[in-house]
Amino acid sequence: MIKIYLLVLLVIILYYLIKKIKIENFSNKQKKYKIAIYSYNFGNYRNELGKNIDKFNYDKNFDYYFYTDQEKLKSTKWNIIKVPLRPRTEHMNANRVTTKYYKFKKIPKELNQYDYIIHIDSGRVKYLNKISYDKIENIINDNKEVLFFGRKQPVHKNILHEAESDWHIKKHKNENINNRDRWVSKLRNENYKQSIPHVELCFYLIKNCDYIKNLFSKVYDKLFTEKLCRDQFIFCYILDKNNFDINKFKIIKYF
Repeated sequence: MIKIYLLVLLVIILYYLIKKIKIENFSNKQKKYKIAIYSYNFGNYRNELGKNIDKFNYDKNFDYYFYTDQEKLKSTKWNIIKVPLRPRTEHMNANRVTTKYYKFKKIPKELNQYDYIIHIDSGRVKYLNKISYDKIENIINDNKEVLFFGRKQPVHKNILHEAESDWHIKKHKNENINNRDRWVSKLRNENYKQSIPHVELCFYLIKNCDYIKNLFSKVYDKLFTEKLCRDQFIFCYILDKNNFDINKFKIIKYF
């Protein structure tokens, strides 16, 4: 009699184990978007690598890539990819040129296989604690037409408001004042009116498509044409000048 009870118990356990496996496999099949998260740091800019780039909640449904020139950098969460520095320019050192290159000019080849890409500055990896695959998937499903999901700039209203904030530039020494002044004059002479909402560019989600890649490449080119360093002085301007459809742009409070 005891043997029969044990056999029945074993059958019940096996049934629920098989059911659990089927549910998990079905759930995995529902992960219909391939999404990568990437970041970078060159020259240990602002000593951000000393803050531990692994201090965030890891989600196995994302793939993580980190680009750097730092030979000794190790991680248990990121795929570390070593790349050479780009040549410096008149107004940017090699570390910063390389940062802009991987942010705008060339989406790294490892990311070509993904449907969507999340960008995060290395100094902002803690923001990754706010996100999960399921939440990002829901955002995408609810906004199929959107190509760029961003985080609202919390301080500045628009490009001119940010560009004319001398305190930020003087504090961080992150822009040439003369070049900034020429850019502000250009915008005012054009009577430029910003229609794209002003965003932070440390954290965003994009659809991995040629249209976005081409726009981002123009942001990079304009930075160097105008000899500016801060991409927030350029980004919305480029989108406006290329008649970016506002319906394909969305501010996400969740970010």
